[in-house]
Amino acid sequence: MLLEEHLLLYVRQGQNLMTHGRMSYLVKQHEMLLLKKHSLVQYDKTGNLENNVTYDSILFFLKDEFLQDFIRIANIQDITSKEAVGTLVKPVNERMRKFFDSIVPYFSEPDNVDEGLLKIKMLELLYDVAATDKNLLQQLLQMKQPVKSDLAEIVEANFTNPINIEQLAYLSGRSLASFKRDFNNIYNMPPAEWIRINT
Repeated sequence: MLLEEHLLLYVRQGQNLMTHGRMSYLVKQHEMLLLKKHSLVQYDKTGNLENNVTYDSILFFLKDEFLQDFIRIANIQDITSKEAVGTLVKPVNERMRKFFDSIVPYFSEPDNVDEGLLKIKMLELLYDVAATDKNLLQQLLQMKQPVKSDLAEIVEANFTNPINIEQLAYLSGRSLASFKRDFNNIYNMPPAEWIRINT
């Protein structure tokens, strides 16, 4: 799955092994994971057939503009550290679990859910995330910053996946032309040639 927006995954039942580059995150029941956009993630969802547990999760896709609105509305001072905040699986506390339970009924009648109500529920989600854990708040603050990832790291973590050069450029936070130029500066050859030699 190529993430075009930031993703918050909450696992209600079962577990999901999320792999991003060289990192893997096992998200179990009542746990969540926040991932940045411009990421290629693989996932392996499982339930427990012995206990009749199916896999059930909720995915929230967070747009940059929405994060900006939340930071402004919540009057959060920009206290981002210069160091990147690590991505961690987090347990879901009772407050967040009740929030997640409160939105489940909306999935059975999506045509009857007002857009204004959805915006309020998404704001509630972000307030709960920010109140739950300082690390998650830092992740949210860093997500609003422009993404331009380390090109070599992106290429070497993803070139063996079924992905094209345009998608690699997207993952690195660059236009296709900038990606090709930066790639050539690092590897001294065009991306297609390097991929052909290394696969």
